[in-house]
Amino acid sequence: MLANYVEKNNLQGKMKYSLFVGASSGAETENRWAALNMIDRRAPHQVGKSIAKGINNGEIRFFDKHLSMFPVDLVYVRATRSELYGDSEG
Repeated sequence: MLANYVEKNNLQGKMKYSLFVGASSGAETENRWAALNMIDRRAPHQVGKSIAKGINNGEIRFFDKHLSMFPVDLVYVRATRSELYGDSEG
């Protein structure tokens, strides 16, 4: 539904969010979000050709993390601000 709103209102690249999930939210869904330039940051897993292209060309900030360690890092704040937010503060 959010992708439909972005598409209908010409908000590609203007309405972005971070996608942190422990698995895939579905290749079809993630590919659509990536094609509409809706994903700013993605971790720790990615799936689909459009999202891989966005990561490789620098449109989507991505860091890889073993899936079992990602929730532990979030709970214990071991992931650096730079990894999570893409900045140098921290």
